[in-house]
Amino acid sequence: MKILVYLVSYEIKNFKFERMMNQIVNPLRNDGIEVEIASCVTTKNEIEDKIDYSFYSDGMQLTKSCYLVSNLSKNNYDWYIKIRPELNINNIINKKFIEGLSKEKINARCREYSGPPIYRRYGFSCQNGGKWQEKSEIEQIIPDDQIYIFHKNCIKAFEELNEDVYLEYCKKLCEKKENWVKYDTWLKEDFWLKPKIKVEGEDSHAFIWYSRGIFVNIIDLSCMLESRGFRSDVLKVI
Repeated sequence: MKILVYLVSYEIKNFKFERMMNQIVNPLRNDGIEVEIASCVTTKNEIEDKIDYSFYSDGMQLTKSCYLVSNLSKNNYDWYIKIRPELNINNIINKKFIEGLSKEKINARCREYSGPPIYRRYGFSCQNGGKWQEKSEIEQIIPDDQIYIFHKNCIKAFEELNEDVYLEYCKKLCEKKENWVKYDTWLKEDFWLKPKIKVEGEDSHAFIWYSRGIFVNIIDLSCMLESRGFRSDVLKVI
């Protein structure tokens, strides 16, 4: 098995490199898995001499992720693990953890959930998220982008991304609205034009991934985003 662990951010500074090694990289290597490390930033990268691949891009979170994956997919990784540098993971990600994940969906926590009853002790990405959780016959998930893990089967979710791609998918949804569309604003071209597109929040991830036919598997993962104090919280819809 071969895994790529990659970081995406505007810059990487004061990064706790050893923490990532102890939480993710070393446990996987100890299980006999080949692991490479990469990053994609806009400006400063303090770990460039410690990792295998470094990329630079003016894009935001998802555009950077697509750019990096598109450039490295030729290396034939079995799995990809994307993280933000300031994320502290309380779990150990090892072979057993990876083998419990979906190979057909992107494995992530969620930021908003509508759907059938569900319980994940650490499935929500920030505290006090009850107002963004509701029961519904139709499942609509806005994924969190702080960390996600996906198999090579999902690689098409990370093809080249630019403004034209957003507008192309927007037009297709206007012709046929899919059940996974969370907000009607997604059907308006102005919503995806700059500078809005520059933000690329969680809704952008849902819009692009789902437009490409790749959906989300909600996982339990205890984390804290140190830059904002966001902690994993319970996802509970009954």
